[in-house]
Amino acid sequence: MTLPIVDLDSWTLSQSIVVFSVCALVIAIAGTRITRVVDQLADRTGLGEATAGAVLLGAATSLSGSCSR
Repeated sequence: MTLPIVDLDSWTLSQSIVVFSVCALVIAIAGTRITRVVDQLADRTGLGEATAGAVLLGAATSLSGSCSR
């Protein structure tokens, strides 16, 4: 038997909008930070910015699969 941590069916529209907005803000801030890191990584390693970005994009998208049981 699994117990839900949060009962999403009981959320109001306002709560959903607030959670969505916070998540969008976190993604925007993290995305901006990641682009700076990729630019510095590309400069230090001599790789192209597109190559360094592709490596980080691949790593970031595979994170969700590495946490499953």
